[in-house]
Amino acid sequence: MRWNRVSHLVRSQRMFSLGVFALILPLLVLAHAFLPVAGESISAPAVLPTFSSAVPAGSPATDGTHAFPPPSATTEVARVPEHAASFSSTPVNSPPEPARPSQETESATPPEALPPSSLRVHPGGISLGIKLQDEGLLVVGIKKIPTNDGHLVSPGEEARIHVGDRILMVDSVALERAELLGELVERAGAERRPLTLLVRSGEKVRTVQVHPVLDPEDNRYKLGLYVRDGASGIGTLTFVDPVSKRFAALGHVILDQDTREPIVPRGGSVSLSTVVSVERGAEGKPGAIRAIFSDGEKIGNVEENTDFGVFGTLDRLPEEIAHAPLVSLARVNEIAAGPAEILTVVEGRAVERFQIEVEGVDRERRPTTKGIVFRVTDPRLVERTGGIVQGMSGSPILQNGKLVGAVTHVFVGDPRKGYGVAAEWMWERGGFAPPEK
Repeated sequence: MRWNRVSHLVRSQRMFSLGVFALILPLLVLAHAFLPVAGESISAPAVLPTFSSAVPAGSPATDGTHAFPPPSATTEVARVPEHAASFSSTPVNSPPEPARPSQETESATPPEALPPSSLRVHPGGISLGIKLQDEGLLVVGIKKIPTNDGHLVSPGEEARIHVGDRILMVDSVALERAELLGELVERAGAERRPLTLLVRSGEKVRTVQVHPVLDPEDNRYKLGLYVRDGASGIGTLTFVDPVSKRFAALGHVILDQDTREPIVPRGGSVSLSTVVSVERGAEGKPGAIRAIFSDGEKIGNVEENTDFGVFGTLDRLPEEIAHAPLVSLARVNEIAAGPAEILTVVEGRAVERFQIEVEGVDRERRPTTKGIVFRVTDPRLVERTGGIVQGMSGSPILQNGKLVGAVTHVFVGDPRKGYGVAAEWMWERGGFAPPEK
């Protein structure tokens, strides 16, 4: 996914990972996908348009967590193009291919941690627009504002507000939108008075006073800070519990693009999205899905952002999910090397099945988001996308009629190859109710 960001500069704009999403269409979001790229495999969720994880060029292989493209940012509002990049990962000097997970190790997981194979779920595969609301406004950059005497100043920086700090309140008003900060700054500037900000730096919360200054470039008052109020992007639904309507998606955590820390949502939503184009993947250059979604097609709420995916509850089941037959959720020790298939969307909203070959399975006791190694064998998918692309994170992996896992990463050096997480770990870590006995 690509994320929106708003800068506390002057007017607010939205950026979705690979591109900029202006407020011309406030309800329609253009997004990119989330998909970790593997090191040779680099964790590469796409940028916010898509929720794929990405690693900047020159970065070593990572653990596969995904970062969202910048969320709607800036109260002060200035466009922050350097933060608008998507979550695509790029290889670093073609690192060696990681060791393949063992195909022979028997599962050492305690029986109580294994959902029975009789547990049945709605398989996903649909493209989702995901929005996360963070606590307060995250400071992601400093803006230097020219003064009439030729100096460059940043009132926020002078008040010792730093990148990574969170602005929780302004004049006792809780901040939920970057745009609200812009409105309060403009009002205080016009009245020639300072603002009182409640700022959290790490574990420390403090109060500071800041005097807005007029930016001669657009005649707006600013604090000289870029801030972001959340993140949004595109990912794929993995499965839904038919009883509780609790869902699992992405298969990996969403990170803040600037701080590289997991986003701890105080709220969030999932909406139906439509894939409008696909950038083909190639060796050394992961591809990406681009999609749009609107708040008017919201289908549920996000409650958790974890190492094993995004979890929440659906308000309603999309038709594509409601009419599909339930499938059993497999245990890790049921996953085997051999043919399998993934469910995903590469055009519009049509969920399609594509053939893959599972090449390795890690059955160690420790859960991992890269426990399944697979290769795309379906010529249709290779022809249309080049293989696995950002935005496919969370795509269900089915084998022998059971849901065994979800796509989480793509190999930078070979887009036909990827990693997956076992569905069992997503169920266990997602707070789903234990199966009835």
